[in-house]
This record gives sequence, structure tokens and C-alpha cells, in this order.
Amino acid sequence: MSALVAGRRSLEIMELLARSPSGQGFNAIEVELGISASSLTRLLKMLADEGWITSDAQRKYVIATRFNKLADMVNGRSPCDACARRAITKMETRTDLVTE
Repeated sequence: MSALVAGRRSLEIMELLARSPSGQGFNAIEVELGISASSLTRLLKMLADEGWITSDAQRKYVIATRFNKLADMVNGRSPCDACARRAITKMETRTDLVTE
């Protein structure tokens, strides 16, 4: 898979997960986006390693806090939102839970 295709596919995965607050399983992502299992495995690993996605206890992939931080920068959130996000991130780290 070329770097351009991998980039495009990664964005498709992120968009799918952004529309799925409760997460998506591997098979659902594979079917929905038509990505081969081997390519999807590599893309999900890369996105997880970079902190863009994570998987929950049911092995569903969800958006991770790095994506939320980027969204906050783009949206120009207020300092209060940033403080709340830091507190939520700490709670996520301590409890292994991910907020939606």
C-alpha cells in the first residue's frame, strides 16, 4: 500500500470511528471500508501506536484523546474546556476508560 493510499485509508478509519461513539469492531471496519484484513491490521496498529485510536474492553476501536486534542486546537476551545479535557484525560489514564 502506498503512503498516499495509507493516509487516505487512515482518514477513512478516523471518520468512521468519529461517527461511531460506541466504537467499531475489526470486522465491521473491514466490511464498511472494504480494506483487506492485513492492511487494516497495519493501519489500526499505526493509528493506535500514534495515539489516534484505542480499543476498549470489547475490542472495539474508538477515537483516542489525541484526536480530541487536535479538535480542540482547531475549534479554539476556551481555557475551561482545556482544563476539563486534562482532567478527563487523567481519569481515562487511571481507569483505562475512554470518554466519547
